[in-house]
Amino acid sequence: MPKPARRPPQPRPLLWPFELSPLERAYSSMTMKADALSAEECDRVIALGEAALQQGGTAGVAGEGVHPEIRQSTIAWLPPSADTRFLYRRIERIARSANDRFFGFSLLGMGEAVQFARYAAGGDHYGWHQDLGDGPPILRKLSVVIQLSDPATYEGGDLELRLSQRVTPTRRERGMMIVFPPWQLHRVTPVTAGVRYSLACWISGEPFR
Repeated sequence: MPKPARRPPQPRPLLWPFELSPLERAYSSMTMKADALSAEECDRVIALGEAALQQGGTAGVAGEGVHPEIRQSTIAWLPPSADTRFLYRRIERIARSANDRFFGFSLLGMGEAVQFARYAAGGDHYGWHQDLGDGPPILRKLSVVIQLSDPATYEGGDLELRLSQRVTPTRRERGMMIVFPPWQLHRVTPVTAGVRYSLACWISGEPFR
């Protein structure tokens, strides 16, 4: 039996009596920028992060107040300094460019320190979550993740984003920057061999209104 012919999509009736075309843009659930950091810069950031972890001791273990089934990793914060100034400038420049092209949010800048994370073999992971939660508004408009490790040095540890029922893996190349809205569900799958290093940070803005 022949398949029934598909009906052409019906246009939706638009009720607003104003012109939206100047505000429209090609919205994306995420965008990726290769070589946001060079290999040498990744090594430099890893060294800074490891030094911060040494100073922080056990306080660097992520998941305080979070069940280890949800998150298991080790983190340190890299605040603005002479050593990290290049990093903050690079992140904000690329994130703003991505925002202009794909999102169009009103941004203020980086209102939080950069988070350095180490995911080690043995199952370090971060389950499905959003970068927003209950409580006082953080005003996060964009989430940014940067892959620091050579993908050949670890197994597992994939950053994946979920839109409805579709799970999309992100690219693993060293220096890759992934930008997405903070309400986008995402996870890091368990690391089964080696160590995965990454950065996470957020671009803040005025509340949506």
